[in-house]
Amino acid sequence: METDESLYEHYLNGDDDALRILLERHRDGLVLFLYGIVGNMADAEDLMMDAFATLLAKNKSFCGNASFKTWLFAIARHKAISFLRKQRIATTQLDEAVLADGAADLPLLQAEHRRVLLAAMERLKAEYRYVLLLFYFEDMNCEQIAVVMKITRRKVSDLLYRGKQALKKELEQEGFADAQLG
Repeated sequence: METDESLYEHYLNGDDDALRILLERHRDGLVLFLYGIVGNMADAEDLMMDAFATLLAKNKSFCGNASFKTWLFAIARHKAISFLRKQRIATTQLDEAVLADGAADLPLLQAEHRRVLLAAMERLKAEYRYVLLLFYFEDMNCEQIAVVMKITRRKVSDLLYRGKQALKKELEQEGFADAQLG
């Protein structure tokens, strides 16, 4: 299996199928991440496409300071923040109906435990939620999360620790005694 970085290079050299493969690889995770920021599935899907359109329109060269996935998520995060600023939305909350409708759209949300986890995460501070989404659903490490969120690795570790504690408390209130968060 080719790496994301090599696929992106193939795309820059004219192979449009390489971009299609990258889109298929990262679409669901990117939508879930953006959904956690903007709280609306349709907006999250639009922003995901905007992030990929940035790659298409600008043909930016990937500099290799981070992984392609980290770079893509940083672009998407920037798009989401710009979108929220334009919408003048200070904080977002998931609408229960959107979560239920979205469950059929994203394979990650089809599992009941993920739905419960996401619902519990929505009650957390936004910065905890972003870090936890990247950590649990995108399998990013602290270094990658720091690049995406443009904060220090130490801050990520702190947010991750506090976020896990807050999430554990939320899950315990939902009746999940002894919630184990790795």
